[in-house]
Amino acid sequence: PGPRLCRVDTGVEVDAEKTAIMALVDSVAYLTTAGTWPSFLNKAAYCRKTRRAFYLWVGNLDRELLDARPGGSLPWGTCAERPGNTLNIYKAIAFLALFHGPDPPKAVLYLDADAWFSDGAFDGAATPEAYAAVAPDAELYGNQNRVGGPLIPMNGGLVMAKRGAWAAGFFAVWFRARCGTHDQGVLWATLFAAWSAATDGAYAFDGAIFARYKMAHGAAVAMLARDAATIRRLAKVPGRFDGGAFAETRTIHWPLELPRVLLLPSAPVAGLPAIRSDFDEARQTFACHTRWDKVERGGQCRGVDVCARGKCAPFSAADLAPPSGAAAPFLLLLVFLVLLVLVLLRRREVWKLLGRLRVERVVRPL
Repeated sequence: PGPRLCRVDTGVEVDAEKTAIMALVDSVAYLTTAGTWPSFLNKAAYCRKTRRAFYLWVGNLDRELLDARPGGSLPWGTCAERPGNTLNIYKAIAFLALFHGPDPPKAVLYLDADAWFSDGAFDGAATPEAYAAVAPDAELYGNQNRVGGPLIPMNGGLVMAKRGAWAAGFFAVWFRARCGTHDQGVLWATLFAAWSAATDGAYAFDGAIFARYKMAHGAAVAMLARDAATIRRLAKVPGRFDGGAFAETRTIHWPLELPRVLLLPSAPVAGLPAIRSDFDEARQTFACHTRWDKVERGGQCRGVDVCARGKCAPFSAADLAPPSGAAAPFLLLLVFLVLLVLVLLRRREVWKLLGRLRVERVVRPL
């Protein structure tokens, strides 16, 4: 039947001025697993409380289309990974679909299916709009990686973008560049390509490291630490968000603003909590990427807290048990209203995708 890009009905009228929230799953079966279902309800509850739209991609592309490697003509070279591409790349095409569909949101915050909003988000201590206001000229926002993980330029589990021509081009290239079982390697390559373009080619980077994810993992952050100041100078990026000691530590403790991109630290910024895991485990964060059976850094994020203290309200405790059986999609308390998927791109494989996407309206069962 093909994938669906669904708008989740949380039972309230949304504010079109607010940043929409988006997640993706490859199936209803995955959505209703113990590790994903509470996080889905948490996102829905947050969107209900803050009156913002919530979208969910459900399904898969044909393997032939997903596994295609049309990015061989991209400036950083050819993908050298084994055949097969990751499902995580769907987020790029989902951003495009939202931005080019009817009533497009002004901005979208993507969170992985098992990520969730913390107490700090629910109590209003921070909002997606407040993080965007840290660097108003940026159009793409992210952070380096979870505390305790390997150092990388940007993690694909949390991505926020503003609607516009630049963002559309960025996501189109990211999708076209799909390569292997990770979407982050080509995310980093697309970032470097965008920064090179912002300098009219005055900044050049070694694209060969992105042929394989294992090569890019580690090498990309080293290259960024070495070249960030040069990119900012050549692109004439103003402001004080220079990454602080990033060149020496390769860790972003202070925001790093690059052409149209803000990389947020795992630390408070501009009076806001860390957008994800904080280096100081005693401090609260805006969002957590901690599975239901895990605990992060001394309890800073505990998976069992995903629905604690009303973070899945008004959905009852009974709703925390995933529905089962063939009727599962229709037993969800949150009913999907489908958004028409229109992606106005000229790339052949994207038009092929559009031909396979179906639009379906699912009505609330009586």
